[in-house]
Amino acid sequence: MFASTSAFNDGTLIWRIVHDAQQSQDHLAIMGTPPESLVRIRAEQFARVNKEREVDFIFDIPISMAKEIIGFRYDEEYGSVFDILRITKPRWKFW
Repeated sequence: MFASTSAFNDGTLIWRIVHDAQQSQDHLAIMGTPPESLVRIRAEQFARVNKEREVDFIFDIPISMAKEIIGFRYDEEYGSVFDILRITKPRWKFW
């Protein structure tokens, strides 16, 4: 399993969190300076590892960090989060 979350500012990497289970079950690479909430998220997920070793809770660290930043997870259902914008009339013609 692989999960990664990153933040950029003007094209420059600010931080990145990567979990790659092919390297090891507890693999977690942290680059740059991630938000302070990573300390809490990491502690919560590693505490869960001690209880149930068959589940890859480390995978959730980058995913939970992304949820804190953007407000939703890729695997959770939400109501209408996005507005759909449509052009009501064409801006240009092809002839």
